Amino acid sequence: MSTALAFRPKETPIALMEHPRKGMTKLQKATVIIRLLMNEGASPDLRALGDRALKNVVDTMATFGEVDKPTINAIVLEFLEELNKFGVSMRGTIEDALTNLQGHVSEEVLAKIRADLKKNPRGNPWNRVETAAPEKLASILKNENPRVAAIALSKISSDNAAEVLADFDDDQAVAILVSISKITEISPKVIDSIGLSLETALFGDTTAPSFASPPLKRVSAIMDVTESDTRERLLSKFAESQPAEVQEVRKNMFTFADIPTRVNPRDIPTITRAVENADLISALQAAEDLSPEVGTFILSNIPSRAADQLRETMAETEKPVKKALETAMNAIVRAIKQMESEA
Repeated sequence: MSTALAFRPKETPIALMEHPRKGMTKLQKATVIIRLLMNEGASPDLRALGDRALKNVVDTMATFGEVDKPTINAIVLEFLEELNKFGVSMRGTIEDALTNLQGHVSEEVLAKIRADLKKNPRGNPWNRVETAAPEKLASILKNENPRVAAIALSKISSDNAAEVLADFDDDQAVAILVSISKITEISPKVIDSIGLSLETALFGDTTAPSFASPPLKRVSAIMDVTESDTRERLLSKFAESQPAEVQEVRKNMFTFADIPTRVNPRDIPTITRAVENADLISALQAAEDLSPEVGTFILSNIPSRAADQLRETMAETEKPVKKALETAMNAIVRAIKQMESEA
């Protein structure tokens, strides 16, 4: 069963671009859905539209040329994404909507939609960016690089892009237009990232945060497993300009030296079993010089027989180079943090 629609033009047909959201109005997209349903044997009830709206549909249908399959697939996907936002008669998931359309839309179209949703389960963020008030989108883009604004204006309809551009001063607007004129190919991942960022800024979505933890905690996590000499050097330089931030970073840090004061003694046997024996031996050897209290704490909180065996092995094993010792200590730190996250 073919999904191509042959809308024979009375006059000059509308030039459809490869992506339906570039150059197609909502009325045109709605008309495609209506005609598609008719072609597939459905009987959409148009009586509730009213005379004027129905005339608009008819006029729009009469001006179309042929609509290709990729365009139809994208319009149906957008339609289903919009259905998923309603909560009364349209309750359910995207999969529910797809199931309801079985028998009305070809399996080829449904398979394409499912494949697109699998690649981007959250849906296309540019759908929502397109619906934002132009002045609000402009206020956000004014704080961005002109290239970002150029990508955004290239992803929304020309009508909306013109309204957004009108909010910029002439110099900014020209810079954006120059960027648009030079943009050819950009990675889809970059475009999706920009779309998600704008969607979040516009609508305040928190369902998919960019990072799993606050900024200073991310700094702390990196410093936790940075070699001690490098860590102290970087934090000292950091503190010259950001003393309060460094204080917070140190507060959030957890290093090998913190084990005696921040780890429950009864958890030590579990921790020692969670790391490779070679790492445990090397970490204890490192502790002899760097943090004797850590070695004492670990060995005094495991069974005495196991502690004696570790001491014997440490005495018989050549101490690794400093970098290997740091790696071993970090292995224990990671094991502790992993246990904490799973608790």
